[in-house]
Amino acid sequence: AEQYYYGDFMWAEDAEMAMDDGAVADTGSAAQPRTTAPNRVEGEDFSGTNNQEAGVDEADFLKTDGYHIYYLQGRNLHIFGVPEFGALEEAYNTTLSGTPVAMMLDGDQLVVISTLNPWSISPNHPVVDAMGWEDSYGSWRTSSLTKFTVFDITNRSAPDIERELFIEGSYITAREVSGTVRTITHAWMDVPGVQS
Repeated sequence: AEQYYYGDFMWAEDAEMAMDDGAVADTGSAAQPRTTAPNRVEGEDFSGTNNQEAGVDEADFLKTDGYHIYYLQGRNLHIFGVPEFGALEEAYNTTLSGTPVAMMLDGDQLVVISTLNPWSISPNHPVVDAMGWEDSYGSWRTSSLTKFTVFDITNRSAPDIERELFIEGSYITAREVSGTVRTITHAWMDVPGVQS
């Protein structure tokens, strides 16, 4: 069996992974639209994420749509094209802010979830005004943030950031259903004047 290594990720290929009908996927660029390759069916041609409930995408550090593999490694997001089974082409690689912990995939949108320490955010960032009670880092009301970065991945080799959302607290879990993400975070909040 041939093996390909990409950082901590390994892809193994052997002859038994060929498609039943003998078809071969298009070997064009990793960024080409999916319409250039035969339709790949989850559960038959590739294994999807191990979701426990049909229609509910669970956040994970590795995702696939059968044509691309989306992988979080350290602070990096990698997108690999799969032009044919057993072949990988790196289409995109970028460093993300904070510590990426999971992502969700819905068609041409990829949502990356990261944890951030508020003190690592630039003082000029727009979220700073919403975080504090005063103009100092010591007066911020939370010690952790969860960031949701929504990428438009229509062009897999040049994704665009559509939106960034910051939520107070540490990331616990998230699910996506029909394009809506629901999440749970946990935070100890410091509210001036409130004592227990």
